[in-house]
Amino acid sequence: MKFLVLSDIHGNWPALVAVLRAEPDFDTAAFCGDVVDYGPCPVECLRWVAEHAEHVVRGNHDNALGFDLDCRCMGSFREYSLATRAWHPKKRTRSRRTRPSIAVDRAWGNN
Repeated sequence: MKFLVLSDIHGNWPALVAVLRAEPDFDTAAFCGDVVDYGPCPVECLRWVAEHAEHVVRGNHDNALGFDLDCRCMGSFREYSLATRAWHPKKRTRSRRTRPSIAVDRAWGNN
């Protein structure tokens, strides 16, 4: 069994696609947090995680977006984090609040 473990995509859809091209054949996937923040493609990344990850952890950036909190990232990245979260439409953040901060049996989209 091939288990794909991913984390810290931060809305970078091209990076996620590159990983999937490099590792196209996997049996199951786990996502260990931080789907959003920084990158310009959070919707695509969230959609992929919801459709493909069997286990999901809500990261500090996911939590910050969902609850409009400080993610407590490093000072050099803080400005980018705040700017990115201000750019995200608030309607997409409501579902992040109900997602567990620990791994779940099925990804976010299957509630």
